[in-house]
Amino acid sequence: MNTMPDQTDTPATPEDRSSPHLRQWLAERIGMRMLLATGPAPIWSADEPGDDLQARLEQLDAAVSIDALSYAPALRYSAMPEPLVLRLTRRHEGMAPPCPAVLCPASSDELPGLIALAERHGFPVALEEDGAHPAGSIAVSFHRMNTVEIADDASGLVRFGRGAGWDDLRAALGDQATQTTPSRSWGVPRDIETVFATPAEAAAAGLFAARPRALVRGVPTGFDMVLPPAGSVILQGTWLFDSRKKAVEAFAEACRREPPFYAELIDDIALHLGDKTGRWRLPRQVPPIDAPRTGLRVVHLGTPLANRIARFRISWPIEMRSGRFWRNGPLISETERLGILLDSGIGFAGISVDGALADDGDTAACPAEKLREAAKAWQEKWPEGPQVTPLLTSESVFCNGRTQHRAGVLFPRDFVDPVGQWRAVTGTPARAGDARTTPADVPPRDTAPGEGPSDDGKETQGKTDDTEWHAIREALMPAGEVRPPRRLA
Repeated sequence: MNTMPDQTDTPATPEDRSSPHLRQWLAERIGMRMLLATGPAPIWSADEPGDDLQARLEQLDAAVSIDALSYAPALRYSAMPEPLVLRLTRRHEGMAPPCPAVLCPASSDELPGLIALAERHGFPVALEEDGAHPAGSIAVSFHRMNTVEIADDASGLVRFGRGAGWDDLRAALGDQATQTTPSRSWGVPRDIETVFATPAEAAAAGLFAARPRALVRGVPTGFDMVLPPAGSVILQGTWLFDSRKKAVEAFAEACRREPPFYAELIDDIALHLGDKTGRWRLPRQVPPIDAPRTGLRVVHLGTPLANRIARFRISWPIEMRSGRFWRNGPLISETERLGILLDSGIGFAGISVDGALADDGDTAACPAEKLREAAKAWQEKWPEGPQVTPLLTSESVFCNGRTQHRAGVLFPRDFVDPVGQWRAVTGTPARAGDARTTPADVPPRDTAPGEGPSDDGKETQGKTDDTEWHAIREALMPAGEVRPPRRLA
């Protein structure tokens, strides 16, 4: 669900989550002989910044406080307001971050001044997702805007910056979660992070009577929120269906009759991502067939007793439609799911869908069919292109009384131009910074950061200095508050 840029989107130290079982399973369904594991690549830049860019960065750096401008690669990847899959793809492929620097305001009042300074030095500021960001734009990271204020102790009204986490809210409340007898009648629900990673994400979904408190150029930078009663916890469970049609019916009936806090339909591919990578085990089908299954995850919020009663009531419309209870607890997040696909050599593109998705598996009626055709057109130049069949995916999410549907397509990723491939599949225009180094300049995946082939083909120190690269990782993440390095990744 998370589409808001956040410093936690891109791990500081990515790990390879590929699985040979998953790659074989995906390859069989796509129609390829094999898929290559593609662990995260070192950050690689073919060109050093020009003298003008370097000079303007140093001038901007001198004009702001030391904490207000960052060059940390992790922030430069995650703060850019573009789709999550695009941010993760850039980092996974070791492409240069899409912006040369990141503004790091400490408050909503400080941000307009920082934007004015950046624009005065010739740097457009990218705030709106999917906006037309000119070349050389710098992004904004809200990770320092993590202050929390208790506005009304009686009602549980709190005010917080967009960069605040759930732990920041708990700390402001005096860590009520560790006290046997809370002094307040409201608090942060236990395990809420497994559904919404940050308070800002929950506020964007309209939960807990949240509303924007501060806006900068139409982008929320702070929120008001009324926390639920103390002792509230999250209870979540997942049912499995052999029939997608019955799963869709159960999802609609459960959300209508006993609306839960959150619910989602999960397709067979997402279920197998966790199964083939060892995160869980799907039950064997009897008789042993490989028919696609659909999962229905339901989340309740309330006291432990109220949650158990709500689950008992909602289980009737689900199990009457042949749903079988599978497991308690959360499933993998969207960020982890996309990471597994990237490690398996797979790309993903998705779109929002008006109205319900097809419940009978008819791919011709699926809105993602145009995405699949675009993915197949990109692959026509490959030797296996005509035989490859991109996989369609779908999901439905119920939250705060509204249902949203998304459809997507999985396709073998183009390692030479992964961002260009994503742009072609989704039909979005190319932007500055989409292109990576030329194929001859791309270092091997097993090459250490900063090492790569030189112009004469010999292994030499690359243009991104290894010592500097590690120093940036160790000294700047996650805050990244230092002077600009002489070479920017």
